[in-house]
Amino acid sequence: MKQIFLSTLIVMIGSTILSAQSPNIIVILSDDQGWTGSSRQMKSTLNNSKSDFYITPNMERIATNGVTFSQGYAPAAKCAPTRNSILTGQTPAKTLFTTTGNGASSGEILNAPTISSSIEDSEVTLPEIIKQVAPNYWSAHFGKWHLGNVTPDNHGFDRHDGTNGNEVGNAADGQPIQSDPKKIFTITDSAMNFMDDAVNNNRPFYMQLSHYAVHSVNEATQSSFNLCSNAALRPPGATHNDPLYGAMTEDLDKGVGLVLDKLDSLGIANNTYVIYLSDNGASTGQSDNHPLKRGKTFLYEGGIRVPFFISGPNIPANTYSNIPIVGYDLYPTIVEWITGNTVAVPTAVEGTSF
Repeated sequence: MKQIFLSTLIVMIGSTILSAQSPNIIVILSDDQGWTGSSRQMKSTLNNSKSDFYITPNMERIATNGVTFSQGYAPAAKCAPTRNSILTGQTPAKTLFTTTGNGASSGEILNAPTISSSIEDSEVTLPEIIKQVAPNYWSAHFGKWHLGNVTPDNHGFDRHDGTNGNEVGNAADGQPIQSDPKKIFTITDSAMNFMDDAVNNNRPFYMQLSHYAVHSVNEATQSSFNLCSNAALRPPGATHNDPLYGAMTEDLDKGVGLVLDKLDSLGIANNTYVIYLSDNGASTGQSDNHPLKRGKTFLYEGGIRVPFFISGPNIPANTYSNIPIVGYDLYPTIVEWITGNTVAVPTAVEGTSF
């Protein structure tokens, strides 16, 4: 009996240690969401560092459960370079993946260099290194890929929904009111099914949800639009006041909430890091990045400073950090969360674990 008890105890302790060393990782990447594109105040001492119109309780939920990085930056002022940078842990300058197309506009003084527009086969991506250091992990990518024709499964993802670009997220009939705007709920359903499967198979996981929202064209559910277009219920702000864009932002927030609720229902919230950030600042034709200057495509603060929240094991709740971090720092940070150090991080990686 004593031997059985000790054996059981050893298994329990071993399982606890494995669990502590095998956190789940969820990266939620929004598209074209500015620094003030949520209702979370991004700097504790700056009252206007949040939206005066959009209400996003679930983005706030991540932030209040963890840390808000007041100086969190996207690696680039455009989407694809940021996505490549997060997965490779390298700057867009190093990989030559700096924008989304070659060539210069008419009248430009300098000739634009030839750029890369696809993730390279030779790159050891974050999910690939995770599988090397912890083969028990499952990985998934759902939503906007936008990294050329190289499929996610060629770079370490066990499950994915294709090499999707912007157009996949737009409703086929082109109408602004949709039941599944920007495929927010399709992506979310895929995520929840994957989480179910991972938990049922006792597998820790890395999952990236790359939303098409809040990129143009604007789409939203009828209920969210009705709320945001009713001035009595939702007074327009001085900075933000577009009801359709606001509704799309709030539908995105609902998708985030469903994922967080799923973590709770599965009982894995305490062992899961949730990282929320945007691929670049808001397009100034859609949403104002005030008090930051300019927006998407510009290397001013409005183009690269973005919402950046992280919650998870041992992260103090409702805290702020003014230390600058950038999207390619996630690679070594996640490796350290999983292994306890950064020894396995490839030398090509330029990010730093924070």
